[in-house]
Amino acid sequence: MKKSLLSALLMAVTTSCLAEVVTLDAEDLGTMVARGVPLVDVRTAGEWRQTGIVPGSRTLTYFDEQGKSDPQAWMQRFQAIAGPDDEVMIICRSGSRSRAVAEFLDKERHYSRVYTVDGGVIGWKALGNPTVPPQP
Repeated sequence: MKKSLLSALLMAVTTSCLAEVVTLDAEDLGTMVARGVPLVDVRTAGEWRQTGIVPGSRTLTYFDEQGKSDPQAWMQRFQAIAGPDDEVMIICRSGSRSRAVAEFLDKERHYSRVYTVDGGVIGWKALGNPTVPPQP
């Protein structure tokens, strides 16, 4: 009994100290949004207009059309959406940029509960889910 209690305690402490980015399937996205977890779409404005955004998304471009970013400026705006101990989901077109941004939040800014969406908006739409126009 003591041995299993000690193992459980060590596992809980280790898990809380070693935060990592969690990859969600597009199917799980709707559930997380319904729970109130913020979803940040890091694509460009042109991409938002072309495909629409997942309902409830907040639009905040990380990489510009040339692939450049300004992490400091982005973080100033992002901090109004989520703090280091808050859950937050990051989405892009297919999952590559959102993974990079989520890793940045985890490794550089020490956010402990970051999710990225596998397949991104493409995966979301492939399941027949709706998108809406971005807010001006």
